[in-house]
Amino acid sequence: MPAVRSVVLSVAFAAALPLTAAPAAAQRLPFSRTFTVADGAALDASTIRGRIDVSVGAPGRVEVEGTVTVRVAGPADALDIARRLATNPPVEQDGATVRLRAPMSAVERRAVTVAYVVRVPAGMPVRVSSESGALRVAGVGGGAAIRTQSGAIDVLALAGPASVETGSGAVHADGVAGLLTVSTQSGGITAEGLRAGVTVSTQSGAVGLAMTGTGAATVATQSGGITVAVRPPLRGRSRPGRAASSWRSPAARPSNWTSKRGRVPWWRRTLRSPAPSASAM
Repeated sequence: MPAVRSVVLSVAFAAALPLTAAPAAAQRLPFSRTFTVADGAALDASTIRGRIDVSVGAPGRVEVEGTVTVRVAGPADALDIARRLATNPPVEQDGATVRLRAPMSAVERRAVTVAYVVRVPAGMPVRVSSESGALRVAGVGGGAAIRTQSGAIDVLALAGPASVETGSGAVHADGVAGLLTVSTQSGGITAEGLRAGVTVSTQSGAVGLAMTGTGAATVATQSGGITVAVRPPLRGRSRPGRAASSWRSPAARPSNWTSKRGRVPWWRRTLRSPAPSASAM
């Protein structure tokens, strides 16, 4: 009987271990702030690894919902650091600019990740950046500047122009009324519902575009394939080692380009740049 009792006690003790060891690494602490803003205000948000999601909210104010997440293998006092940041987050209003930041110190950055969900007035210009966090900007009309090293970028239903820069993160845009400018080293680019033109520069990422307005599409790539859906006529040019094409869609017409929305193309043109020749290198 004693042997049986010892086995039962050891099993119960082992089962209890996750309950005492896991909570710190799994903690997510929310916080919220609201800033009253006037016309001409702007949003400037940046993180190291945390996601940033910006969409349109009520006029005259910026609403911030943040999450401080304790990182696995952080310092022993990571949970205490997370609680301090949730109580006093790195957000502020500096004149006409609302600034959201990553944790300031190296110790804080090892301990936690901060992510933001932000709602802004429809006409507010926004600037968002992250080293590796995913970025999403939807619905804004005051212009958007978006930059990341490796995180994915989504740009949706913008009423104004957008500038996107990434090292290797994939870029997806859908419904941009202003000029869209995209620069990437190797990430794939998919953009549709473009009503005012697009300029794309990439080293090796594949590019797929769907034009619905009267703007021009200018694409430059070293080795990636290019697919553009527009209404004919189409003008394009390509040379070995570099595909550089300039096309114009003559009429604003809804695109039927096959995409994440699953539609069938009504016209498609694909260019693929061949490998550089020895003389071109």
